Amino acid sequence: MKLKPKEWEALAAICDAFIPSVKGEKENTTYWEKCPSQLHVPQKIVSLVETLPLDKQWEFKQLIKILASHTLGLTYWGRLMPAHKLDQEQKEKLLQSWAKSSVGQLRNAFITLKKLTAYFYLGAFSEDGSDNINWPFIDYKMLKSGKPNPAPPLPVLNVDKETKLKCDVLIIGSGAGGSVVAAELSKTGKRVLIVEKGGYVPEQNMSNNEVDMFSQLYEQGGALTSKSGGITVLAGSGLGGGTTVNWAGSFRTPDYILEEWAKEHGNPHFLEESYQRGFDVVIQRNHIHTDFLKDNPQNALLKKGAEKLGYKVNAIPVNMKTPEHMTEEEAWNAQGFSCFGDKYGTKQSALQTHLRDAAANGVKILVNTEVEQLIIRSGKAKGAVAVTTDKDGRKHNVNIFTHKVVVAAGSVHTPALLLRSGVSHPHLGRHLRIHPTVGVSAIYKEPIHCWNGPMMSVVCDEFTRMDGNYGFKMETPPAHPGLMNSVLNWTSGKQYKADILDSAHRAFFIVLTRDKHDGRVFLNRQKQPTIEYDLSPFDRGHLVEGMKEAVKIHAAAGALRVDIAHNQGIRYVPQKDDLEKFLGAVEKLNWEDNHYGLFTAHQMGTCRMGGNSKTHPVKPSGEFCNVENLYVADASLFPSASGVNPMLSIQALAYYVAQQIKAAF
Repeated sequence: MKLKPKEWEALAAICDAFIPSVKGEKENTTYWEKCPSQLHVPQKIVSLVETLPLDKQWEFKQLIKILASHTLGLTYWGRLMPAHKLDQEQKEKLLQSWAKSSVGQLRNAFITLKKLTAYFYLGAFSEDGSDNINWPFIDYKMLKSGKPNPAPPLPVLNVDKETKLKCDVLIIGSGAGGSVVAAELSKTGKRVLIVEKGGYVPEQNMSNNEVDMFSQLYEQGGALTSKSGGITVLAGSGLGGGTTVNWAGSFRTPDYILEEWAKEHGNPHFLEESYQRGFDVVIQRNHIHTDFLKDNPQNALLKKGAEKLGYKVNAIPVNMKTPEHMTEEEAWNAQGFSCFGDKYGTKQSALQTHLRDAAANGVKILVNTEVEQLIIRSGKAKGAVAVTTDKDGRKHNVNIFTHKVVVAAGSVHTPALLLRSGVSHPHLGRHLRIHPTVGVSAIYKEPIHCWNGPMMSVVCDEFTRMDGNYGFKMETPPAHPGLMNSVLNWTSGKQYKADILDSAHRAFFIVLTRDKHDGRVFLNRQKQPTIEYDLSPFDRGHLVEGMKEAVKIHAAAGALRVDIAHNQGIRYVPQKDDLEKFLGAVEKLNWEDNHYGLFTAHQMGTCRMGGNSKTHPVKPSGEFCNVENLYVADASLFPSASGVNPMLSIQALAYYVAQQIKAAF
């Protein structure tokens, strides 16, 4: 992406408006005087944007053109001057106006620029590869000690020319679904090939740095959003898929959800003992347990506050273990960094379990390979046409011929691939559920260091079924400097920099909502997936109620101040503010898109499984309803939201689909 000199100046000016250089502070002087342009943040933002789809690049370029134009003043009734001609007070007036604007695109611009500026300013290495200069001021220490996982890297195919491949089963996607299917089918002696769009980062090469690993392990480097920009979509993209970056939560699908899927969607197998066996198999293989050495302070605070209010609290099952080459204390500390892969082998992702089983049984793995479309002839899946990128960056066509195709590319890319391939069904790509999630943070007197220790070990289940099967859970996220500060409230540059200094004392609770209403995935002009999702009033009500309860729990746990992640920047101080009055103010805020930071780490339901082929694209067996030998094995099969972190639900369902494929040979 080529920017003109004045466009670079405008982008740098806005980055420096969010996190300005402040003179005259007697403490932490170096911290206060530094600003994003001095740390090459504008260049890092543009480098990320250059990796995004063309439509997103175009939108960003238009935004930069506005910032560099005299017409910028029309967007906030300010002076007709470009951003780099404004002083700090004028730039803050501009950003404050955009944050509260009635125009969704301006709110989106505000949140996007704030998010990217903070993410790179606080999360990235310095230009020479050394630690970020801000980390000592916020008491952040990126984990560097400990012996890396000694297991040898997984074998992957190296394709350096146009190639034809043959196999019995082609599996597209290597995450929770694809890895389990591969491990199961490889036991039968079938020739299995896994094709993965993302790359492979061996555990020993994982750096524990959030910006570095987000760029290699997350879809669009963590910058994937809904069409409106109102929802940040965190999805794994690399060998192991979501299991590589998952926060280790390993919940069984609740019985009441399985009953809903069975009775309302024509899937009787969800209630059968043969289906439940899949949970037992995966739980054993993934070493899932609730036997923690100890909670980290963030999880301990959630437990303390919830129990003080009399709320139901449970331990979260996780797929973690202490490797032989680490002590329990070393493994405990390392767990907080396993959202960036897992350098040490503590998290039992697919890289540690099912993909290793599959490779040991002869499964071939092809990474950095995007399947453009499936080969479908006479109503039967026959293979796929793909493009692979070799280690030197050269692209080569790969034609794959097979007897059965299993699409396990996730709820965003699975329907996109099927649509590109000419597969048609009126409900394909629809019924997207995302577990809308928002964070509520608080400052405590004692250090929290929410980046260390188990990422999730405690869940508040008091409100899981507020309305029938719908409600919300409260959990904790692994929060590292870039991402955690990108969601903080911003009302002025100096306020923002002051809040960042509190990072070591900040704890986050996330409200995870089981959404009743849906969105969709469709193809853009470049035949790539676009996510369209508008939060319904019903689900928004639960989300806001969850934030109010998070405020109460923080207060009960002893928080000094609680911050609501909203552009209006409201906060609650328990020692002086009236709680009920504050909760009423929360409810009255505008909760439309881009007024606050909304996230999803769970995408489900775009190829839902069911007994009625008119409304469900996939049969209860996992086979597509109108294409023979075409199976789906990922969260897109879910008839509705799972209501819990879905990794184990995906794996158990994939195990079931694998048994159906075995029977079909």
